[in-house]
Amino acid sequence: MDVRLPNLGEGADSGTVVSLAVKEGDLIALGQTILELETGKAVAPIPSPAAGTIRSLAVQQGAKISVGQLILSLETSESALEKSESAPAPEPASNGQARPAAPSSEEAKKPATPEKPAGAPKQTAAAKAGFPPPAAPSLRKLARDLGIDLERVHGSESGGRIVLGDIRAYLQRLQERTAKRGILPTYFELAFGRASQASDPESSAEYLKLKREHETALVQGQIDRVDVNEDERVAVAYDYKLSYGAKLDDIESGRQVQIPIYLAALEQLFLKGFDLVGGGYYRLRGTGGRLNQGLYRATFADYTHVKSPKTKLDDIEWNRIRKEVGQLVWEFIDGMRAGEFRVKPSLGKVTCKFCDYSAVCRYDPYRISRKRS
Repeated sequence: MDVRLPNLGEGADSGTVVSLAVKEGDLIALGQTILELETGKAVAPIPSPAAGTIRSLAVQQGAKISVGQLILSLETSESALEKSESAPAPEPASNGQARPAAPSSEEAKKPATPEKPAGAPKQTAAAKAGFPPPAAPSLRKLARDLGIDLERVHGSESGGRIVLGDIRAYLQRLQERTAKRGILPTYFELAFGRASQASDPESSAEYLKLKREHETALVQGQIDRVDVNEDERVAVAYDYKLSYGAKLDDIESGRQVQIPIYLAALEQLFLKGFDLVGGGYYRLRGTGGRLNQGLYRATFADYTHVKSPKTKLDDIEWNRIRKEVGQLVWEFIDGMRAGEFRVKPSLGKVTCKFCDYSAVCRYDPYRISRKRS
């Protein structure tokens, strides 16, 4: 039996498969959800029109399908019943009751697999496949307005679909976690891709790997300090500075990529599975607050003493900047390969005050301004 996408109603004739609730070989019941389809108005479960065993799937997660398109091929329960009736009956036991068939020698060797509790939510493969988690369009808009990354929200419905209660639970957990800091300096001079006697013992000789398509760039560096709360599994990276350090605009434009690279190294090499509060600059001299510039997440603001609202971003903006900086790094690499080493400050005639190479800079307006002063 061929199962096709039924009429969706309300003028909708197509949608995107956000989650598959079944796989080939599954025995399904009449009315059981086989997939969830997102249209422009909602995410709707698509039920099976019959009971039986799935022989093949014709769609995959993330695919756009139209009304009437083949979803799967199903061997109906009638066909399965005919096969079961043609199979030999189990040998009766001495007491007249049917005796279960003895397991084969290979099956007997296999360890028993505990059954999953009934009603446990099925884990979606959306994140692994690179697709957004299943949620209604109205919830996606709500998440954007609140600055919530839905990738971090656990969906409690079938196929991992996110409902309003899941977003509320996520916000509540964040509030509970940020109510008490307990985050302490844990690593100092944490190196990656290189190490020395002055580096932290937990440093790694493994490089940070930045990938695009079929190419990988190897990056090395050393983080001045990393504060960690092991119980809450959160961390923040700091770079020591004598001055204020780079502003958020400097990071976003690619004039300073240090902090995003540090965050990527923590995620990839040192603190897998931890939530990163962010990263920024710790000022060693002068009066006033020590923490000022950087790239911090607003939802974890209680873990730092950052005062400036400009450096505390919602998750969507925080992730956007990090992604764009990663693309800029590849632009720099491509420029070096092409032999382009021209000094071309992105601010034009405005000098880059935090630049470590200001004393030897060959950008003419900057040299002239130094002579005049």
